[in-house]
Amino acid sequence: MVASWTRKNIRPEEEYSDPREFYTKEEVLHYARSKSVRKIQQKMAMELVDLLDASPPGTVLDVGCGPGFSMEVFEELGFDVYGIDLVPEMAEIAEERGFDVVVGDMRQLWDYFDFDFFDYVFSISAMQWISKNPQDVERFARGLVYVLKQGGKVGIQFYPYSEKELESVEHIFKKYFRKVSVEILQPNTRKERIYLLLEF
Repeated sequence: MVASWTRKNIRPEEEYSDPREFYTKEEVLHYARSKSVRKIQQKMAMELVDLLDASPPGTVLDVGCGPGFSMEVFEELGFDVYGIDLVPEMAEIAEERGFDVVVGDMRQLWDYFDFDFFDYVFSISAMQWISKNPQDVERFARGLVYVLKQGGKVGIQFYPYSEKELESVEHIFKKYFRKVSVEILQPNTRKERIYLLLEF
């Protein structure tokens, strides 16, 4: 499949180097109250579960968990769910919803979680904040390997800026994971979704 790289709107990560600059308290509240954002986040969470053939019981880490939209899906399916987000206000809302969340950087997962702990790691709409920097992607990959159990799986949805960027990210992950694949749903449409699927 061939992805469509035409972006009608400039994405926040193209204007801001750090999500904490974009996600002000007002923006976080707007995001957390958005029914449309919740709907698409939860749709993508289910698609990742299906694409990885993930099934409970098991421990899940949601990287860039935001206010907990996708965590709700994983918990309802029967997983033991943990989250991490760089934006304190996002993590606070997820905690208020009853989730176990830490404020932290996806490039330093080893600082927050135990070695060999998670069966699955999911990440939705977060990796594009670091995907332009190969060193950052490499640190994320190393952290995933650290926190994952042997045989664990990772599902990442993100918005690469270009096909070259997607290929670069894919190449980095291939150094750490025994199986790496890309799945593109509804390509060349406004609803195109790109998923990176990893098996450790």
